[in-house]
Amino acid sequence: MKSIHQAMVELIPFAVVVAAIAAFWRSPAVVFVLLTSVALFMLRRERELPDLLYFGLPAILGTVGELVATASGAWSYGKPFILVPLWVPLAWGAGALSMMRMIRVILRAAAEQPLTTARSSLPPPAPAPSAEYSRS
Repeated sequence: MKSIHQAMVELIPFAVVVAAIAAFWRSPAVVFVLLTSVALFMLRRERELPDLLYFGLPAILGTVGELVATASGAWSYGKPFILVPLWVPLAWGAGALSMMRMIRVILRAAAEQPLTTARSSLPPPAPAPSAEYSRS
């Protein structure tokens, strides 16, 4: 139960990012400030190199993908800075870091909780072929 609570806590920054974009997309500066606040909060909470990488790499690669997609005409943004709004890298980074932290919580919980109930509901394994088996 504790792990479910922890996973939900890790979901909050992602929900704030999505809500901020949905509510204030017409004001890119407001979204930028809100997402910068979320990103700083997330990165200050756990100051670890993997967190910086989980934030930074998606922020860069996600934004490059967005730039390519918008430049090719796949989609467009209502109020872009240069093809995409300034807040796009922050959304990619905060979203990826939030998801990575949720996954980390789930994996820790799975390591602590054996899957005995799930295994007991599976049918028994098939018997191994005998040594006399041939391909003829």
